[in-house]
Amino acid sequence: MAPPEAVPPTGASASGVVNQGIFILRPVEEGKKEAVVDDSLTVRPIIHLFDSQALVLGRSRLTHIRDIELSRQQARVTASASSETVEIAQLSKQQPSYVNGHPLLYPWSRTLMVGDTVCLKKNQHAYILERTTAALVRKPVLAPLDIASAACKKRRTGTLDLQTPSSPPSNSSGAKKKSRQSGQFTPVDLVKQLNIFGSSGKITTPGGV
Repeated sequence: MAPPEAVPPTGASASGVVNQGIFILRPVEEGKKEAVVDDSLTVRPIIHLFDSQALVLGRSRLTHIRDIELSRQQARVTASASSETVEIAQLSKQQPSYVNGHPLLYPWSRTLMVGDTVCLKKNQHAYILERTTAALVRKPVLAPLDIASAACKKRRTGTLDLQTPSSPPSNSSGAKKKSRQSGQFTPVDLVKQLNIFGSSGKITTPGGV
């Protein structure tokens, strides 16, 4: 009989290279308190969690768990890159999963933190949640420097002084043409209109006629 086909860990491509998720569930060997550093030292693979990708944990080829007392759909884990959290939801009604030693009953769910321990069965099939380098990507700056400096000034003086950034110089000829098309006067047109009025209020011409 031919040996069963080996299943690559989650995130593995066709070439066998594992794409790193934003979080991982690292298996803990039975009877040990620390996670396995080398994936080759355990029969259970490291499970990679990708953004918004829900994975069902249980007795399956994904986890390499063959415990017949464990449900095939024991719990569901979903990672979120925006909130940098992992949510675990209990799916099995027969027996609960355990988070840091506390039972998670159906149909409840809870948020996992980095370093939390998840046991799919009481004191068995344990995993530790870890963050990967893919989750440590530098976030974009959401506020400009002038707003950041204004926030610092508010903390010092108690007043908030926001300065709007100066607009880039515009084409004067294009602005003049646009204002004339829209029926508005430019400053030059207003000066010309004011020059035709004398001190007596009567309409005069530049030649004095």
